[in-house]
Amino acid sequence: MIKQLFFSILIVLLGLFFLFSGLVKLFPIEPFEYNFVEQGFMGWYAASIAARLIISFEIFLGLLLILHQHLQKTLKLIIGLLSFFTLYLLYAIMKDGNNGNCGCFGTYFQMTPLESIIKNISLIAVSYLLIQINIKGQFKNKWLVILSLIISLSIPLAINPPDMFVISTYDFGKLNYELKAEALEKLEPKKIDNNWKKGKKVLAFLSTTCPHCRNMAFKLHILKNQHPNFNIYFIYGGKPENRKDFVERAKCADMPAIDLTIDEMVKIVGPVFPVVMGVEDGIVKKKWNLVSLSDTELNNFFR
Repeated sequence: MIKQLFFSILIVLLGLFFLFSGLVKLFPIEPFEYNFVEQGFMGWYAASIAARLIISFEIFLGLLLILHQHLQKTLKLIIGLLSFFTLYLLYAIMKDGNNGNCGCFGTYFQMTPLESIIKNISLIAVSYLLIQINIKGQFKNKWLVILSLIISLSIPLAINPPDMFVISTYDFGKLNYELKAEALEKLEPKKIDNNWKKGKKVLAFLSTTCPHCRNMAFKLHILKNQHPNFNIYFIYGGKPENRKDFVERAKCADMPAIDLTIDEMVKIVGPVFPVVMGVEDGIVKKKWNLVSLSDTELNNFFR
């Protein structure tokens, strides 16, 4: 009796783990979906759908475990999902080394790919052990399973709908005005370009303490790698000691950049960050946020 109770509690804890793992990726979801694009597995829209389906699957499996529904099948699905994640992480290590955050727990807990592989192997072992044990109290309620599936699919879409569903709700502010940025001229503009007022440039104003700026930097880094001809430049605002952590998390050390103080950036673009603008001959022609920015948008701008 005590043994059965122990294993039942272990199943619930495993379910809570998967529930937490899925939910925490939603706040924010962008780093998780951008990883698929960075590794070259899929495009931007496909990645946004795939990320939400994976999160839904994690939540679904977590709910089934907590409710003790179809335990044998559920545990086998968990082993399959963890094996998929492990193969993905092995590929990431071979491609880019054991660097950065694997994204298993979003941005709340940082884990390297190797640490995550060890975690996955441990969970696979626990799941396999539970499969071998004939646990009493297993249930097979069709309506509970259907309800769990509906909840699991609804949560990511409700909390963080894909970009194509929300892009039309954003107001990008005024355009076609001269960018007044004396601070850029004072701080050696050649670090950005020979003359940022000539030709077409994308200027990204990023606060080094802003998580949304970090996500934007990661996205721009990927776009620059995909399209080396894009003239993208970063302007960091904040204390120098914050920049190192920002760059490591956003994987954007390769991006040309200069530093300003927050006050200097506010005088140029206002108090809300990130601000990404397409500037042509010193005139602001386009503005993008994390939702609207895409390779299609930048291709059209640089055309």
